[in-house]
Amino acid sequence: NACNYNLTTVLMYAKSNALKNSNTKLIDILIDNGANIYQKDIYNKNVIDWVKTENTELHQYILSKV
Repeated sequence: NACNYNLTTVLMYAKSNALKNSNTKLIDILIDNGANIYQKDIYNKNVIDWVKTENTELHQYILSKV
């Protein structure tokens, strides 16, 4: 659940990687090891909020992991 100064989490970066590469392996590893999908950034959004507007399929995939 580490994050940077914008409170962007590793899971949020993994989401961006999955969108670019169509590979969810890193998301799986992070969630399986306890990544908090509800942790919010400075924009008061979590990974689910961000992916909802970016990719419906990935949004559903992340929700299915919880």
